[in-house]
Amino acid sequence: MALWVIPQRSVFLRANLLVADTAAAIESAYILANVGATELGDRSVEFPYSACNDAILQSAERMVGLIGLDVESPYRSYFAGVTSSLATGATIPTTSSASKPVVGVIGEVRDASTSKRCTAVPYEAIIRLTNILSYFNTQPHHFYTDDTRIWHTRTNVVADVVIWLESDQRALLESNPRGACPFPEVLFPALIEGALSFLFRGEFNLEQQNHHHNRWNELLQDAGIRTNIEQRIATA
Repeated sequence: MALWVIPQRSVFLRANLLVADTAAAIESAYILANVGATELGDRSVEFPYSACNDAILQSAERMVGLIGLDVESPYRSYFAGVTSSLATGATIPTTSSASKPVVGVIGEVRDASTSKRCTAVPYEAIIRLTNILSYFNTQPHHFYTDDTRIWHTRTNVVADVVIWLESDQRALLESNPRGACPFPEVLFPALIEGALSFLFRGEFNLEQQNHHHNRWNELLQDAGIRTNIEQRIATA
């Protein structure tokens, strides 16, 4: 797992914030394991060190949000959590079993005791099955969710979720040495481009900001992150 310093130093470099006047000096600043405010110097007058970190985390949060909304995203495992045990009709919790904020919608649902996977069926099927289960010596493994509550045919279930706690990641991003970044390296270009799109002040460098924003969306789509899922969820 790569460290947060990898995307962080790329943002500093591409925003032209490293205080150096020669190629050798830029190289020395760039490869520092703890590159920070000292290496930015007066060049960070427009975008100080903390603002750059904010932009990186804003980019990360939006990307995790998109991943969390897509039950088919291959990147959910990088931000994986699980709910506590849920009875049928329970409200889907806003925090995981580890008390981390849940982002987006639930993924795979499993029996809380056996871990056997449950399959999604219409709500009407859950009601029908619930009404007849007492007549049979079996319990099928089915569930239905409206993304607010969950109904199922087991005693209790757990659900896979995406988790993200900004304060945890900020601590890793600003620690010395830098901590591990949960994003796979294939997503670093998008993470960096997203951070650059948040580095603007009023109309200052607005044209560059628009360029970075458009390029960010292109990179997200290239990586298989569906940027239109926010709108589809909102209008569903």
